[in-house]
Amino acid sequence: MRNKLSFNIPATRAIHFKNFLVLILSLAIALYIDFITPLGLAAGSCFLIAFISTRGSESIIFPFLIAFTVSILIIIGAFISPMGLDRETALFNRCLTIIISWIMASLLFFKKISKLEFQEVSKELSTHATEIQEAHAALEATQKEVLNMTERTANYQRELEETQLILEMATEATEAGVWSWNTSTKIMTSDERMLLLFDLDLENKTNSARPFINRIHPEERKEVLEILKTSTEQNKSFQFDARIIDRFGNRKHVKTIGSVKANPQTNEKEITGLCLNITRDKLKDQALLESTERFQSAIEYSPIGIGILDLYGNWIQVNRALEEIFGYSADELYQFSFQDLTHPDDLEEDLQFVEEIIDGKIKSYQMDKRYYKKDGSIFWAQLNVSLLRSGNDVPQYFISQIQEITERKLAEQRIQDIVTERTQQLEVANKELEAFSYSVSHDLRSPLRSIHGFSQALLEDYSDKLDDTGKNYLNRVSSASIRMGRLIDDLLTLSRITRQDINITEIDLSDIANQIVSNLSQDYPKTNFTIQPNIIGNADRGLMSVVLENLLGNAAKYSGKEETPQVTLTMEKIEGKKTIIIEDNGVGFDMQYSSKLFGAFQRLHSDSEFDGTGIGLATVKRILNRHGEQVYAESTLNQGSKFYFTLN
Repeated sequence: MRNKLSFNIPATRAIHFKNFLVLILSLAIALYIDFITPLGLAAGSCFLIAFISTRGSESIIFPFLIAFTVSILIIIGAFISPMGLDRETALFNRCLTIIISWIMASLLFFKKISKLEFQEVSKELSTHATEIQEAHAALEATQKEVLNMTERTANYQRELEETQLILEMATEATEAGVWSWNTSTKIMTSDERMLLLFDLDLENKTNSARPFINRIHPEERKEVLEILKTSTEQNKSFQFDARIIDRFGNRKHVKTIGSVKANPQTNEKEITGLCLNITRDKLKDQALLESTERFQSAIEYSPIGIGILDLYGNWIQVNRALEEIFGYSADELYQFSFQDLTHPDDLEEDLQFVEEIIDGKIKSYQMDKRYYKKDGSIFWAQLNVSLLRSGNDVPQYFISQIQEITERKLAEQRIQDIVTERTQQLEVANKELEAFSYSVSHDLRSPLRSIHGFSQALLEDYSDKLDDTGKNYLNRVSSASIRMGRLIDDLLTLSRITRQDINITEIDLSDIANQIVSNLSQDYPKTNFTIQPNIIGNADRGLMSVVLENLLGNAAKYSGKEETPQVTLTMEKIEGKKTIIIEDNGVGFDMQYSSKLFGAFQRLHSDSEFDGTGIGLATVKRILNRHGEQVYAESTLNQGSKFYFTLN
């Protein structure tokens, strides 16, 4: 450091022009004062001023240059300047000034030297501080990297442990065993699951591969050993399936996956492998293969034509029956789509079904349609189509079953022709029946009216000439004519009901029943009628009025002889069906005769007990049958009756 600072020659060039001018001016003032005053100290004072003026200079030899110059000038001045003092005193003063000058120069020199050293040391310290800071930053970065590496190592360790755990769980779940075999030492190591897989004794475990090899099926043992030998020689991985036989003769299917690792230093090779129990998979594959074969056999030998088509309608597989139906060979059918062989009038409907089944709106469809045979003839077939989808519900292909039904269609057409003919005949018969009904309603009524009229006239005009027997005969004739008239009316009503159109609307049965009850109350004033309100249903209003008139009328008639006759109409849900119930407390009937209850002209009571024609309940049943409803009754003799009919 001091060698660098002792002679800083370039620093002499750092003398500023301003400092030089101050130096010259100070020296001139010093000399002038020295000339006019005898005080040598005055020159020294000026010299000090000059020194102070040089403090701004960076040159370290500048103070000595001033001291040297001043000394020369003072010495010269000693010979030319007037002396106010004696020569010895003046000389002493000048010598003192020179000494002080050199002392001051030396002090300033050492001060600048110290300042330069301090600056240099400070600079070096600053450099070292920067280096230390950089080193500290690098150390912190290294520490951070070490921490990151430590954390990553811990994460890798956790992942390794998790992977190991997953591997153990996977091997346990899949019945997998791990093994390794050193080709040089012939030592084989295996885990417990490997021993269990090969049905080897856990307690008498050996390090030999022979027990494992002996478990391999004899037909596959040689091939397995050859695979292991080739993989060892070529240092490549291997994979194979083999059968093993346990101690009881049971067979297992095992998949083996492994690799060969060579040690270049010792020239040893180690085979590492994993054995998986794939018995279930093999059995599933075998079952699937057998199922596929059965399916193919069922298709091939089915008497119904079966074809498999792609999503565009092209045939991709057909059976023999389909070849016979169309008259084409399988190879010829593969050149067509079903659209090519479909009758144009049936194609649009078929394509509509195809679109719906692909969109998932329907699972399958069935239709009767016409196809073209190879010879150009048209035949009818019943088509059943289903769509096979993949596991993720993507459509794969269609399975179509085609059964020729041309004969059935012809038979249906013949039946249709017969039905049409019979319908026409029935219409003629109905017209004849209508004419007959008209004739009955007019031609028979006139004689009946005459019989009834003349019977009454005889009773009124010749009553005094007739005995009681004659009057009884005439009364019986008159009553018979009246019953005959009612019977004709009921028959005509029954006939009209058979031909009458049904108009189904929403009706209020309670309102209809109340209107009927208001009329019945005049004939049965003692009867207490109870009608449940707001019974709403869908039916033909006119026909349902006939039903209620008959049932309510019968209930009032057969309970009329009781002291307090009761007739009720209610609605209940029976087995999920809306059911109307009409109940009375009348004479009832014996249930063993219930099968005759709704037949025409069937009566369970005599005319002497209750008048009637036996047509009313038959009319009720026919009306309800036309509505698609049911009617039935329950009763106990002398304890009343319940009549039920559904209305949904």
